[in-house]
Amino acid sequence: MLRIGIDGSCLSTRLSGVGRYAFELCKALDTKVPEALFFIYSTSTNNLPFFSERWTLRTEPPLRGPFAMTRWLRYHVPEYCSQDKLDAFWAVATLAPILPVHIRIIATVYDLNYMLVPRTMKLGTLWAHRMFFRSSLARASAITTISRGTADRLATLLGFRTTAVVTPGVSDVFHRRDEQTISACLHAYRVAPPYLLSVATKEPRKNLELLIRTFLGMKKDGMLPAHKLVLVGDSGWRNASLSKLLRQAPLDSVVSLGYVSDHDLSVLYSGSEALLFPSVYEGFGMPLAEARACGTRIVSSDIPELREAGDPRGVYIAATEQGIRNGIVSCLTQPRPLPADGPQLPTWTAAAAIMSGVFSNVVNRTLPK
Repeated sequence: MLRIGIDGSCLSTRLSGVGRYAFELCKALDTKVPEALFFIYSTSTNNLPFFSERWTLRTEPPLRGPFAMTRWLRYHVPEYCSQDKLDAFWAVATLAPILPVHIRIIATVYDLNYMLVPRTMKLGTLWAHRMFFRSSLARASAITTISRGTADRLATLLGFRTTAVVTPGVSDVFHRRDEQTISACLHAYRVAPPYLLSVATKEPRKNLELLIRTFLGMKKDGMLPAHKLVLVGDSGWRNASLSKLLRQAPLDSVVSLGYVSDHDLSVLYSGSEALLFPSVYEGFGMPLAEARACGTRIVSSDIPELREAGDPRGVYIAATEQGIRNGIVSCLTQPRPLPADGPQLPTWTAAAAIMSGVFSNVVNRTLPK
């Protein structure tokens, strides 16, 4: 049986970003590759997924000190990989351990944050990528990306060729909800319509400070007298000034809900007037695809990766105050789109089919003599 190791450092059932991608793809791979054994390596025992008897969790207490996760991945994980007699190792978060040549590495690249927007990253993550990103890709037998835009940037900026683009899917939970369900959910969160929605971790790259200030300025100017801005997303990092702004914002204008379940997020998409996503840079933009599934209008930064994820009829803007203002005004004059479905949306099953093909091709490839 094919034996595949997985970096489980970002895996959790509290889904967002890379963690959502890894979780959903692993769940789909369990069905798509029934002949494989999977081994998840992690320093956390909380909320790790377990899909079937073919999955084995290898956990140990977290290390302490600088670059703890990177040190664990590079110097502790190889021992597990050898013990489990792996055929391949999936570097879910790009960075890879140093492994014997017969254990093939598949590295997934989400974005090039450390090159394009380094000031938005956690310091430890930034330096880990600066030191080990290129060498990890150089050792990989295959490289996958989550968008064509990321593949193009990877080739242009670093000269690495992408083996396959494995686009994030949209889970079945994301679909248009009925008015009764929307009303009950909004009542539970004490949110009264109409409202505009933001779905993003509270970190600098998401441009939330500018979004909030722009929204409050539009309310002051009488442009959005009845609307609220509802923020969904975990607390993130480098957000002290954002937190201060949220504390000072009028409670009847800006509502921060934190992390919410997928079911409730689907309802919040369905009830919103529009999803606002003015990020300065993204590798794909899963909230845009989820919003499409719920029939939600989109205002998004105009970058190739976000156009891949979003509705062609969405409003794409410069990530500036004037761009956000113009985008909101334009969006609210447009009719609400019908929910996207079927071939219009990427699926995790399709993503798993591509990824399983990568695993198979890499393992069956003849080693160089």
